[in-house]
Amino acid sequence: MSNNRSPAQLESDFVAVARVAARRDSQPTAFTTLLHIGDEHLVVLTGHGGKPETVQQLDLGPPRIARDYFRHDPPTSQEIERAIDFTEDEIMRLGKAAWSTPRCGAPLPHCRLGPLCPARR
Repeated sequence: MSNNRSPAQLESDFVAVARVAARRDSQPTAFTTLLHIGDEHLVVLTGHGGKPETVQQLDLGPPRIARDYFRHDPPTSQEIERAIDFTEDEIMRLGKAAWSTPRCGAPLPHCRLGPLCPARR
């Protein structure tokens, strides 16, 4: 069974999470983050209010990491270390993206997921 979500489903999930967060937080400028771990990608949506302002996709997903890095059962220490290195490098992209200019020229702090990018709609 696939654990991947469409862009529309992820945005709907974000709206639902933001709505719940707004009810719990008395400040209207509450910051919301939704983390979705899919089969092939990890998607992070962040924003204020009911719409994501930033969307980032990382090439992380448990089945993907297992397929790409683990050749033995159980994995060797080298395979585990390579998978950890890859995961750390991917997660570091989250911080770097906040300072980059989006390719589409959107007025967003960052956007790395084409079809989910609000500026591309």
